[in-house]
Amino acid sequence: MMTDMLGSPDTAELFFTNDVKVLIEVLHRNVIDRAEGDTDRLYYLRLLDLVLSNTEYQDHHHMKGDILELLKQVKEEESTDKESQSFASRIIKKHKCLST
Repeated sequence: MMTDMLGSPDTAELFFTNDVKVLIEVLHRNVIDRAEGDTDRLYYLRLLDLVLSNTEYQDHHHMKGDILELLKQVKEEESTDKESQSFASRIIKKHKCLST
């Protein structure tokens, strides 16, 4: 359901700014709490990508430093969870607002 709502800018705009900020905090915490290789971890990374892509994130950059640090940590892990590592790397490259 969340991927459907965040899947396009038209439906993602239904979220208020504070809702998006809370969602970012929840997604951040859930990625941290999941073990390497947990399929839910990749799901939360995908939701985070949708939030960054389809909401007004560029207007407030909530938790920008924390998100970038988390994505770098996932990307650089020595694990067998190559899919999460690859996806984290793509998020960093795709969303230039995280590195500026």
